[in-house]
Amino acid sequence: MAGYLRRAAAMAAPIGLVSIMASPARAAASEINTADTAWMIVATALVLMMTIPGLALFYSGMVRKKNVLATMAQSLAAVTLISILWVAFGYSLCFVGDGPWIGTLDRWFLAGMTMDSVNPAAKTIPEALFMLYQMTFAIITVALVAGGLVVHLSAGTGGLVAAKVMGRRHGYGTENLSPFDLSLAVMGTGLLWVGWFGFNGGSAGAANSRAVMAIIATHLAACSGALTWGAIEWSTRRKPSVLGMISGAVAGLGTITPASGFVAPWHGIVIGIIAGAVCYWACTWLKHRFNYDDSLDVFGVHGIGGLTGALLAGVFATSAIGGTAGLLEGHPQQLLIQFYGVAVTFVWSAGLSFILLKLVGLFVPLRVSREHELEGLDISQHGEALQ
Repeated sequence: MAGYLRRAAAMAAPIGLVSIMASPARAAASEINTADTAWMIVATALVLMMTIPGLALFYSGMVRKKNVLATMAQSLAAVTLISILWVAFGYSLCFVGDGPWIGTLDRWFLAGMTMDSVNPAAKTIPEALFMLYQMTFAIITVALVAGGLVVHLSAGTGGLVAAKVMGRRHGYGTENLSPFDLSLAVMGTGLLWVGWFGFNGGSAGAANSRAVMAIIATHLAACSGALTWGAIEWSTRRKPSVLGMISGAVAGLGTITPASGFVAPWHGIVIGIIAGAVCYWACTWLKHRFNYDDSLDVFGVHGIGGLTGALLAGVFATSAIGGTAGLLEGHPQQLLIQFYGVAVTFVWSAGLSFILLKLVGLFVPLRVSREHELEGLDISQHGEALQ
């Protein structure tokens, strides 16, 4: 069931291919900066590493032994399938043309793209590299099912809706559903942590000081998120768990994402502390209160983290870094703007996720049979299993 929550959320969430608004038409050739190009090549590789092997290890270590390979296969499937779809029409619909909601098919299978062409959203790097970098975001949006509003809140909300629509796993609340191997999850966390530098730092689109500030804030948020979650467990359970600390780190990473390019490095510490506390509450009290089986805490970590981070961006935004002032700099309107964005994203994601789940359910089952679930997804779906 753990793997199928992520699979359904991936189908239901309004992912990068459909939720990213179109950018202006491609620009004429301009001077390409070699330093920016080099950094964006590295950032692209880092973000791809977040999916394979980062997420594959992170999530497979949290499921039961009989579902490990099936969970890894989903990350691999996301990379292969979304890469082809992105080149075919995803990039063109998202980033080519002047439409306010959707682009054109002028770049269908990269038609007309040359070595010197650039996109107006990133004029100092080749258009092909810009396309590739954005492709890694489309991939990880699906794999993470869970970046801010586009990635974390929208996909996290989709995961919540999927959990409610599909129902709980057999044995939930009565059987031991503990993770198979947390050492895999720890290794996955490390790869995600490093990859997130390309995720947030690369969003600057250039090798500049803003990218450096984003990377520092990202690292500090992960550190304080892990420490906060561990401290809460220590005070309530007398023992900080490894699962809790890596969950806190990922919560800090997800929460800092919408704010990373707009806040000072020390803000990352504060945001990480808030992320660790709020996401811990969501993964314990909130999940128990509403009785939903979010097996990998997609909503608790990524959905709540993305929501919190988007709002905190309106509080801590620093004009000297991102060009936008937040509440602390005397611009309370920015917090209202952030709240509006969060509300619209949540309603949009929840509504479309529910509709898509119901439509998909008309053609194929949203979950496997009881027999296959008890047998394990590795055997029932792939015909192989760990020994």
